[in-house]
Amino acid sequence: MYAISTHKAQGVTCDQASVLLSENMTDREWAYVSVSRHRQRLRVFAPAGMEEDLNQVLGRSRQKELASDYVIAAPVKERVRELELE
Repeated sequence: MYAISTHKAQGVTCDQASVLLSENMTDREWAYVSVSRHRQRLRVFAPAGMEEDLNQVLGRSRQKELASDYVIAAPVKERVRELELE
């Protein structure tokens, strides 16, 4: 048996995987990587009391936003175009 971090496990597939949840490493993206590493058997361990909120906690997304996720408003586009023409 080996231990590996979720970040290091990206792209790795094994027959059996065990996931140890912690309070600060729980979101939808982390959970997907953690629980998709196995072929046959998956075991998930969570701290006492966390199992009640597990669905809500793992459903939360902490995906980072990119500048391209935002649309530039039309008046700003016009002003940029004017500056380019000057």
